[in-house]
Amino acid sequence: MADMYILSPDEELLTVLSSDGQDTCTFWDAKYKEELNKGSSFSFIADAAHPDARYLYEENQVIFKDKDGVLRLFVIKEIDDTDEDAEVNTLVTCEAAMMELAETFVKDFRPKDKTAQYVLDYVLSRSRWVAEVTAELGTNSTTFYKKSALDCIAEVINIWGGELRDSIEFDGNKITKRIIKIVPRRGKDGGKRFEIDKDTENIRRTVISYPVTALWGYGASIPSTDEEGEETGGYSRFIDFSEVEWKKSKGDPVDKPLGQEWVGDPDLLKQLGRLKDGVLIHREGEYNNEDITEPEELLKEQKLIMS
Repeated sequence: MADMYILSPDEELLTVLSSDGQDTCTFWDAKYKEELNKGSSFSFIADAAHPDARYLYEENQVIFKDKDGVLRLFVIKEIDDTDEDAEVNTLVTCEAAMMELAETFVKDFRPKDKTAQYVLDYVLSRSRWVAEVTAELGTNSTTFYKKSALDCIAEVINIWGGELRDSIEFDGNKITKRIIKIVPRRGKDGGKRFEIDKDTENIRRTVISYPVTALWGYGASIPSTDEEGEETGGYSRFIDFSEVEWKKSKGDPVDKPLGQEWVGDPDLLKQLGRLKDGVLIHREGEYNNEDITEPEELLKEQKLIMS
């Protein structure tokens, strides 16, 4: 791992870190761990005294080649300023970029006798990622209800099979493609860690970043009824705020049309949204509170959470 590219959230190339360069910002103690179909983690320490260390900032992106020469994309999530032997360095902890798929919501999708490629194409259609299924997995059926795209991918692997790999295509300046690959499974993998050990002491500052810009909200469960309207003793679904309308022109915090089951903050979208084909898309989350029984109250709660 000789070089790492650092990009802004908008994919502007900011700098290149090197493990053996003289003039560049150097990094060391790079720790990359990957477990079969369970995700990956990555961290490293960099020279905080170098001017380019200012680009090691939460939500900036990191690109490097793994041991197989595959380009991997991570996002900076935690930054620790450390003091080691009178030298100030920065410990950077990253999350796999594919984890952003936890922010894409799949409300109700019921594929029947479909291929994994077909299912993943639908699941990823609102995201920045595309699916490439090279394993021969046949057809199958399932139901996705109120799941994140990330959870849907895990279920596809569980039902259809195969092995998950995430990768990107990068032209040296810009990410041109984000790919979720399902390849033939090679066998059991307990996870391998590739690292050069070095202890880090005296953490002084920590910055952690896991923002959302839009929320799907669900409150108390609704009792199910029979054809005469009598309660049956069961519960059919949870209340939402889809039938509540907000208009800024009437003094509401944001615009939310009737029928929309989520609410987004346009200011947070401008600040933190993800760029897809030149357009910002929301980073979605889910809020559940079964103590809330009124849709209007549930909608108000979403705004408080995102504020």
